[in-house]
Amino acid sequence: MRFDPTEFIQVCQRVNITLRREGPFLCWDGGRYWRGNAPLIAVLRRHKDDLMPLLPDTSPQVDLFDPYD
Repeated sequence: MRFDPTEFIQVCQRVNITLRREGPFLCWDGGRYWRGNAPLIAVLRRHKDDLMPLLPDTSPQVDLFDPYD
């Protein structure tokens, strides 16, 4: 079976796991603590390169030369 990153993201959203990226980092938030989250972490590590381009970048952007500050 081939890994489909878009379907994986949709499945995560259905079970209230939010995937996002912050710069070069892959982050996930869940509404509750998972006892068996080791398989999820293994999948995220293995397919990080496939998932990263599809996730929204939520890293804080700061302009050091903002003229309005």
